[in-house]
Amino acid sequence: MDSAKFLVLALLLVLVGLASLYWRRERPGGLGPTGGMLTFISLGFLIIAAALEFWAFPWGSYEVTFEEATGLVGSDASAMIQLFASLVFTVGLSVFSVDLVRARVIQIWVAPVLILGGLTTAFLTPVSWAPGQPCQACRRQTMELRIDFYSKNEVAIQIESSGKYPFAENELSELFLFGCYAIRQLSNLGTHDVAKVLAALMLSCTRDTAAELAAGTYEFPGPAEMRVLGFDSLRLRMPYNIIQDQLFDAVPCIVGFRGGGKKSFVLVLPPSKLSTKGFGILGFQVNYFAFHSVISLLSYLAKKHTHEKLYLDHLAAVAQQCARAYLSGAISLGNEVTLANAILKEIGVG
Repeated sequence: MDSAKFLVLALLLVLVGLASLYWRRERPGGLGPTGGMLTFISLGFLIIAAALEFWAFPWGSYEVTFEEATGLVGSDASAMIQLFASLVFTVGLSVFSVDLVRARVIQIWVAPVLILGGLTTAFLTPVSWAPGQPCQACRRQTMELRIDFYSKNEVAIQIESSGKYPFAENELSELFLFGCYAIRQLSNLGTHDVAKVLAALMLSCTRDTAAELAAGTYEFPGPAEMRVLGFDSLRLRMPYNIIQDQLFDAVPCIVGFRGGGKKSFVLVLPPSKLSTKGFGILGFQVNYFAFHSVISLLSYLAKKHTHEKLYLDHLAAVAQQCARAYLSGAISLGNEVTLANAILKEIGVG
């Protein structure tokens, strides 16, 4: 960002160069002054816009991004000023270049170079509605969840957002993200026993469960507890001892991110897109890791807000509502965003 501040100096040099060309023309006429006026005024606005966008940030500071900046900096207003000035600058250069060619100040091949150079100024700033750069309002609304398994016992979780999507409060956005991810995985698992077991565990989730997950003291239920939790009504094909041995071996330990894992899930919102890595064409062990990715995300959020009882209540409520949606058949492929929003409203936080 610091190096971008020198863009103002570059534009000032362009201004000096164009002014020298203007004074070298000797032929009279209205074409040169008209093109020169459009060129110099629009270039002045470009210099001001660049100064406002870059020089408002302190030297050496990267704490605030353009998307998070307030006021004119990073806003769509500054984008429109910059884009409009760039277009007028290009039109002015077109007229000005014709006059310079006629006055034999520049060669004819230099004219298109100047015009194309003027057009490229539409792409010089980080906030622009020019082609190839999404408007800042669109770029703000993105959120990414990355879950990397280094082994069955170690998992790293990262949540990144380019702005305040979909809520201004980070806590609400995290609840929304958890709801979207859990619903998507339940949808992908379909009618498999793993999905039913996951739904049953989420349905039984309480604040105490979240607190145990945060503390690392949570233990999966044994066969007797499974019956108490209503597993008998799920009509599982797998015996309880097989579930316990193959699925309930241990809750993965959450570790720091150290690069891409052997197995990974990445959810990007919006639009809702879930990608996987490390499972091969046949999806080997994808059900196992999908199950533990939801449990791990629940643990991660509970640990992050371990002292916030109200948040833990809301987190448990979202898990319960996701499970009810699955068991009632309300989940379908692609409706996770709509359903997660409805769940947040239902528990009174959306």
